[in-house]
Amino acid sequence: MKQQCTTRSAKALSGLLVRHGWMGLMLAASPAMAMTLVDESEQTINLNIEAGVGQFHSGERYNVLGGSEEGSADWTEGYLNLELQGEQKLSNSALYGGIGTVTSFVAGDGDAAGFSDGSESKTDLERLYVGWKSGSLIAALPENGLDLSVGQQNFVVGDGFIINSDGLNGGKGLGDDYNRGGGYYMAPRRSFDQTFIARVQASESVKADLFYLDSGNALQGEVNLTGANVEYSQAWGTVGAMAVSAESTGDFAQEKRDGQSTTSVRYQGNAGVEGLFLSSELVTQSQGDSSDDGSAGYVEAGWTFAEAPYAPVVTYRYSHFSENYDPLLYGFNRGFGTWFQGEVTGNYAGPFSTNADIHHLGLKASLAENLTLGANGFVYSAVSTDDNDYSGTELDFYAEYFPNENFLITPLLGLYTPDESSANGGSQIGSTDTNVYAQMMVIAFY
Repeated sequence: MKQQCTTRSAKALSGLLVRHGWMGLMLAASPAMAMTLVDESEQTINLNIEAGVGQFHSGERYNVLGGSEEGSADWTEGYLNLELQGEQKLSNSALYGGIGTVTSFVAGDGDAAGFSDGSESKTDLERLYVGWKSGSLIAALPENGLDLSVGQQNFVVGDGFIINSDGLNGGKGLGDDYNRGGGYYMAPRRSFDQTFIARVQASESVKADLFYLDSGNALQGEVNLTGANVEYSQAWGTVGAMAVSAESTGDFAQEKRDGQSTTSVRYQGNAGVEGLFLSSELVTQSQGDSSDDGSAGYVEAGWTFAEAPYAPVVTYRYSHFSENYDPLLYGFNRGFGTWFQGEVTGNYAGPFSTNADIHHLGLKASLAENLTLGANGFVYSAVSTDDNDYSGTELDFYAEYFPNENFLITPLLGLYTPDESSANGGSQIGSTDTNVYAQMMVIAFY
C-alpha cells in the first residue's frame, strides 16, 4: 500500500468499500437499447454499447484512506462498455450468454477520497457468462421457471440494500494491488469474478434465488457470498427474505467478513393505495471475528401527487446502521439517495451505511417526459463517536435529462457541512466549512 488507513478510518471502510455503477437505474428507466446483429427464429445476437464521461469538483478532500492533503479536487472519469449478448433456442428450452469488455480512465487530481490519483487507465474483460432457461421443459413451473447461469456477471437482491453487484472501482490510491482501473464514482466495472445463480419462478407470485458470488475484488477483501433469497409478490407489494454467509481471503480491513452471516426481511409496494410508496428492510448480522453483532434497517414512505402540476413525489426515510454493521455490497438502485445517502457523504466523506442514524427528505418532479428535477436533504448522526464522528448535513440538487433515447445528461450540485473536521474525528481535512460539490455526467447507450 502507498498509504495506510488510520485506526478510526479502517473501521469506517467496511461501509465505504461498496460501490455500484449508479447509471444502471437510469438506463433501466430509459428505452431498452441494443444493436441487433442477428435476429432469427432460433437465434438472436445483440451488441450493447454504453459510454460515459463525468467531470467532478469537490471543494474539500477527505481522509478516509489516511490522506492529509487539504484543498479542492477536480477530476474526470470516463468509460466504454461493450457487450455481446446472445440466445440460442433449443427444442423446449434455451441457452444464453454474454461477453463484454470495459475501458476506463481517470484524469486530473483523482477523487476526493483518494481512491484514484488521476493516472488510471485500463481495458479488461468485464462479463463472461453462460446460462440455461427451462422454457416449457418443466411442466410444474411457468415458462422459463428455472434459470441457471455461471460466470462473470451482475447480481442484485431486492433494491440493492445489501447486494447490488460488485461495483467498487478503486484506482491507484492504495497501490497497484487494489487498482481495478479507477472510475470510483461512475463504477463501470460491476460484475462478480465468478458466480453460480439459480433463479426459480415457482409461480406468478413466488420466486427464489440460490447464489454463490465470488468478488475477487481486493478492496472487498476478496469476499465470496453464498445465500438464498425468496420473494412473494401481489398487487399490494413484495415481501422478501434473504440469508447469506460470507468468507474472505483478503486482508484489507475485512476481517469481520470471514465467517459472517447476514439475514434480512423486506417489503416494498403501495399497500393497495394508489400514489403511496412504502419500503422497508430489517437486517441482523453475526460477524466473523470478535466484533459485536451488527444490525441495520430503514423505513420509508413516499407520495406521488399525480394530479398536481409536474406530478411531484415527496419521500421521507429513516435508516439506522449499528456501530459494527457491515453493509456488504449495497449500491445505487432506485435513484439518487439509494443507497449512497448523499453524494458527498455516501461517496467520499461518510458515513458509509455504518455507525449512523440518517434522516432523508426527498422531492422530485417531472417537468417533461424526458426531464426530472430533484432535491435530497440528509441529516447524519453518529451512533458511536469512539472511532469517528461523521455527523453532519447535506443538500443535493440534481437533474436527469434525456435529450433523446440514446443520451442521458445529469448535473448535480451538493452542499455538505460536517460537524467535525479530521482533527476531531471527522473526515473533512482541515475544516468544517461547507463543501460545494459539483458534477456533470453524460452517458450514451446503444
